[in-house]
Amino acid sequence: MKTQQRGFTLIELLTVISVIAILAALLLPAMSRAKHKVRSVVCLSNLGSVGKNLGIALSEDPRGTWVHDGYYNQKKIAQCPEATRVADGERGSIDESFRSGPFVGSIGLNYGGVVFEAGKHNDLQGFLRPTTPFALDSCFPTANPGPNDMPATNLRKGTRKSGYYNMPPLNIPRHGDRPLNVSQDFPETIPLPGAINVVFVDGHAELVRLNRLWFLDWHQAYVAPAKRPGLR
Repeated sequence: MKTQQRGFTLIELLTVISVIAILAALLLPAMSRAKHKVRSVVCLSNLGSVGKNLGIALSEDPRGTWVHDGYYNQKKIAQCPEATRVADGERGSIDESFRSGPFVGSIGLNYGGVVFEAGKHNDLQGFLRPTTPFALDSCFPTANPGPNDMPATNLRKGTRKSGYYNMPPLNIPRHGDRPLNVSQDFPETIPLPGAINVVFVDGHAELVRLNRLWFLDWHQAYVAPAKRPGLR
């Protein structure tokens, strides 16, 4: 006696599809956050290697005449996994590395605190303070922020609608609690979201929230503001 095989009804099929869609909607954001976290850790590790290599070179050349060339010899580890696309010029974005001649990277050097001082001192290594940023996530090859710099309003490109300041190229929420949709018209009066990775002169690398950037020890003459500019 043949048994008749019963197939899925339309209602049952639609129910299964709905359940799969709900599970996918729940799991995909979690998977995306996990990938983002992994890329952030890889970037932090790369920055630590950059700082270590520059520190070794600095110990061999205390005057620091190597700084700029030494950084440009870092090649691949100077490119964050979150910025694998490459921009056309020296201005990158949250997910684009910049191009400076043959060099491609997404990590900027602290120009005011390190590069500018190179060659001015017989012992740059002794002049630099351990808490000074060495290199960090950036949309531009060098960073020279001031305490009165206004923040970026376009958090994707690290720019402002008006006025030129040195801090905005660093105001990209590439890591940390990065929003799903990065604003290109962010109000300057509220706290910035997200964070970037920074390696310091003493060799340690850490995740630094964007609002804390104004209070880092950028160079010996830098005096942090009482409050982040523009914040209400």
